Amino acid sequence: VLTMIPARDMDEFKMLPQSDRDFISGWLKWTDTNLPYLRNTIPIATLIGPGLGRVDGTAAMHEEEGYIFLFNPSPRIHNASLVIDESLGLTNASKGYKYTVTELFPHKGAVLGTWSQGMTVNVAVGGSNARVLQIMKATAATAVDKPLGT
Repeated sequence: VLTMIPARDMDEFKMLPQSDRDFISGWLKWTDTNLPYLRNTIPIATLIGPGLGRVDGTAAMHEEEGYIFLFNPSPRIHNASLVIDESLGLTNASKGYKYTVTELFPHKGAVLGTWSQGMTVNVAVGGSNARVLQIMKATAATAVDKPLGT
């Protein structure tokens, strides 16, 4: 959902910083590229709905991999407890899979480690912020031996 983006007034649009325009443009292109995943977006079943003091989110999976979107409306850091299973839109076919997890926002490219199907992980989300994670099937070359505290 796009709101509060200058689009009707060219003078206002020109005053929007180039870095903001690039950010918006980049995510719109990302959306176009990742439609097969986004068509399967679901609320994360193990998270309570939005509200102060808790993180909520959605997951968008396709062919047993995809993206996790977490949102924290509170001013302080809060954790989301995620189970790597059907609650994220994965199927029983993912049993035994390992996933390489990479952050796309706010720290693009940070590798968080390797998560296994069925495990529970806690993911911290900064105050009044969001976090976008990519989970892709791991191969021997992409599996990372890093701590899972994210």
